[in-house]
Amino acid sequence: MAAYIIVHLDYQEQAKLAEYQKLASPTMAPFGIRLLGKSLDAKPLEGEVPGRLTVLLEADSVEAAERWFHSPEYQRAAEARRPVSSFNAVVVPAS
Repeated sequence: MAAYIIVHLDYQEQAKLAEYQKLASPTMAPFGIRLLGKSLDAKPLEGEVPGRLTVLLEADSVEAAERWFHSPEYQRAAEARRPVSSFNAVVVPAS
């Protein structure tokens, strides 16, 4: 069953975020992760958006999302963003 990864990211340095994105993007396809949407101005329906950038990804399953996120390939990319950003991500199974 498909799953969706919802990411909220806040960052201090655009150049460092670009470095993270450059490292993270190639890690997605081998794990079946697909970018569905990305926005600097996501529109809240209620409450506040917890971050500057919102990203929506799709995976083949919750397990595939977890394999990608915890993979050494992605974790190398994550190390580039950790010092310069706050990051929240959840995986939601499709129903």
